[in-house]
Amino acid sequence: MAPHPLQAALDRVTVALYTSADLMEIAQMRKAPGGRSDARQEALYRAVVASCVGALEEAAEALTCEALRCQGANPGMALVQTAIGKLMQTPNSRQIGELMSGFLDYHPVADWKVRLWTSAPAYANPKPVGQSTAWELWSYYGQERSWSGDDAASVMDRFVKIRHAFAHQDSSTSLLTKRERSRIRDVLSKSKASGPDDVSFIEQLSAACAVRVLNPVNAVQDPVHDWRLHETHAVNALLCTLGVISSMADGLARFLEQHAGVQRATYDPLQLRVQTGKWENHAGELSVSPCAVDWALQPYAPLSR
Repeated sequence: MAPHPLQAALDRVTVALYTSADLMEIAQMRKAPGGRSDARQEALYRAVVASCVGALEEAAEALTCEALRCQGANPGMALVQTAIGKLMQTPNSRQIGELMSGFLDYHPVADWKVRLWTSAPAYANPKPVGQSTAWELWSYYGQERSWSGDDAASVMDRFVKIRHAFAHQDSSTSLLTKRERSRIRDVLSKSKASGPDDVSFIEQLSAACAVRVLNPVNAVQDPVHDWRLHETHAVNALLCTLGVISSMADGLARFLEQHAGVQRATYDPLQLRVQTGKWENHAGELSVSPCAVDWALQPYAPLSR
C-alpha cells in the first residue's frame, strides 16, 4: 500500500521533534546525580517547551496543507502555505481551531487526547516571604491523567503560555488568567483543593509547571510567588505535543474519509515517528500514543540524521 496523504505532514513533524529529543538528552546528561540542578537546567527545560510548541505549529500548518491537497487544492498551494504560515503565529487551541475550521471545516480540538504525569493537591517546602509564607504546590508527580477535548487543550495552551511567559518569571500574568489568579488567591492559597473543579484545575496546572503561592495574600496581590519547570514538565510538554499531534492527525484522517473519500484502509497506517532517548525512560508507561495514530519510537541516533 501507499503512504496516507497525511503521512507527509507527520514526517515534517518528525524532523521538527529532533530538537526536543536533543534538548532532553542534553538536560539528562548534565543533570547532577542526586544533587540540586543549577539554573541552566531549567533553561534547557524551557527550551524543550519552546521546541515542542514549535513542533505543534509545524504540525497544524502541515496537516492543514496536506488535507487541502486531499480536497483538490493543489493549484496555488504555495500561496496557501504562505497564508497559513502567517496566520499560525500562536499555536494555541483557539488559533489551530480557527485555522482548520476556516480552511477545512474541520474542528480539531474535540479529537485531542493526551496522557501526562501530574500530582494530587499538596503543599510542600514552606519559606517565609515578608509577612507571608510561600508554599510549593502540587509537586509530587506519581499519578497519570488522561485528558481529551477542551481539557487536553487547556494543558496544551498552558505550555504555549509558558513559552510566552519566559520574560515574566516573577509574575503569573502571562501564565494564568485573571479568573485563575482569583481562584488561587481566594481559595487555593489558603487550603488544599477539595472540590472536583479545583482538583482538576490543580492537576492540569501541575502537569505544566510547579507553582509557589503566598499565604496570606491581599485582595490585589499576585498570589503566585514564582513558578518554574522541572524535568517532569519538560517530559510532559513532549508527551502533550505528541498526543495532540497524533490525535489531531487521527481525527483529520477520519474527517477526510467522510468528506473527501480518502479511505484510510487503502493506505499504510499513519504513524508519528519519534526518536527516543532518555526522555522515554522518564515518560515510562506513557510513551504510547493515546489514539489510533501510533508513535513509532526509534532509537536516539543524532549522527544518522
